[in-house]
Amino acid sequence: MAQEYGGERTFRLRGQPRRLESLVLVAPDQAREVPVVAEFQSETHKALPLAIAKPIGAGLRLRLKFPRNTPPGSYQGSVRIGTSEFRLVADVDAEPHLDLVPSQLTFTAPPESEATAELTVVNDGNAAFEIRNAHGVGLFAIGGVENALGAAYRESKCGGQERWNLLGDKLAESHGGLLRVQVQEGAGELGPDQMRMLRLHVKFPANLREGYTYTGTFRLRNARCVFRVEVPRKTGEEIR
Repeated sequence: MAQEYGGERTFRLRGQPRRLESLVLVAPDQAREVPVVAEFQSETHKALPLAIAKPIGAGLRLRLKFPRNTPPGSYQGSVRIGTSEFRLVADVDAEPHLDLVPSQLTFTAPPESEATAELTVVNDGNAAFEIRNAHGVGLFAIGGVENALGAAYRESKCGGQERWNLLGDKLAESHGGLLRVQVQEGAGELGPDQMRMLRLHVKFPANLREGYTYTGTFRLRNARCVFRVEVPRKTGEEIR
């Protein structure tokens, strides 16, 4: 929100706890970096010197960082810009923030098989997050893009649309299909500062190719876990 420096006496910032922002309009000769100090009446936040001012044209962009688990709501305080002091209101939005441990799971699985796995999810944000029961993870062969590009470049007889068609066909061959994930235990609401174990039931697609290794990303909000799927050869040869 743009507000006039020296006129309106209240500056209001809004955003996620780690990124609250506002644009303060100033006179042209004042559009420069100046000392900024923010204090809050809340006992939890009054001692945090976390304000940053950055010149933006004829204004200053104010930024504040609160701890990630700061509860949503409005926080009253004051800010001193140079030698002038103003009332400050920081409106903190709700933001779940998740971590998944481990960050990678490896499966050795033939097509159309099933497996189970466990993940630990932590919510260190300031709002609850609903974990769904069913998820999908797209799989793509390792090196598939490079191999497809190489095949298209090497085919000297192809040109124009034919080369694009060949590239598309090779990319399609490298796509392993959709891996289906069912959360058998741990689905539901995960509150702030909570941790939970997720028991997953995984169904592998039918079009996985023997000897290939595929990867895909399981996502919960901002958190990621890479699924690596190694498809064995029936002959017992090593997986590439």
